[in-house]
Amino acid sequence: MLKILLSNDRGFTQLNWLKSKHSFSFADYYNPNYVHFDALRVLNEDFITPNSGFATHQHNNMEIITYLIQGELTHKDSLNNTTVLHSGDVQLLSAGSGITHSAFNYSPNLTHLLQIWIIPNEKDSAPFHQQKNFANKIHENSFTKIASYLPAEDTLPIKQNAEIYIAKFKQDTNTIFNTDHKHNIYIHIINGDVSINNSHLSIGDGASISNESTLSFSFKANTEFLLFKFN
Repeated sequence: MLKILLSNDRGFTQLNWLKSKHSFSFADYYNPNYVHFDALRVLNEDFITPNSGFATHQHNNMEIITYLIQGELTHKDSLNNTTVLHSGDVQLLSAGSGITHSAFNYSPNLTHLLQIWIIPNEKDSAPFHQQKNFANKIHENSFTKIASYLPAEDTLPIKQNAEIYIAKFKQDTNTIFNTDHKHNIYIHIINGDVSINNSHLSIGDGASISNESTLSFSFKANTEFLLFKFN
């Protein structure tokens, strides 16, 4: 079963420094049909204006993943980490028993990112921060795993029995992603145009998928998307 969330049906927040689109209920936006999907609790697409950002705030018991699509973002946290994210960087903030952090765009350009929250399968663990750049690891016409529960050198270690992939495919190509009907899959289209099991998705659209063992993709344009697999 494949259920599509159109981009225009997402929640929306507009501030003087932030434009944010919400695939799931977040802050003042509530959609009873999209509170979460499996352990995927938040998928926000954020656009942050220059010299602005999120002031210091606290999280606990959440796996927070940031994918920097465009621009840069300066991260500071209570573990004494200070890092700058650039295009292609993926950051994991495993909040565990509690962590405070800030995230600011000090550049003169707009920053575009995806912020993802995943409900962990354990509580009050030691907080943890890690960041990797995947720009040179993402190959055309392939799925690149960026996060997983099982330890792996080239992925970020999330506390949930799940896998996250970044995929980039060229126009007029086709591929198949084999899974198991017991797995739940969520797909978010960053840019492009694709048909998945004969259902059409374009930029900003999402699809929640269950009880499927094969996903057939046909790309109508150069396409980049995220695929979440929950085991």
